[in-house]
Amino acid sequence: MESRNQLTFQQITNLIPVWWKSPLILFAILLASIITQNNYLANIAMVMAWLKIILFVVMSILVFVGYAMSLTSKSTNDSVKQEKLIDLAEHY
Repeated sequence: MESRNQLTFQQITNLIPVWWKSPLILFAILLASIITQNNYLANIAMVMAWLKIILFVVMSILVFVGYAMSLTSKSTNDSVKQEKLIDLAEHY
């Protein structure tokens, strides 16, 4: 069982604004920069793409840490907890 003070994956993703989740906005800016030959729009699209990559990496780390913390909580059985931690460590 998860304790009430732990964030779930859905709660973490709800913290991200919707426009960062949608790749369509990034594609629209890239398309507009190609059509208008505007370097400013291309720079905005590149910054957004890098920020989305960084955000993905940070969210992946947060989910991994949250999952590992939930495995080490006191409510789980020690043998089950150790098996899951070993499986998790072997996976990564």
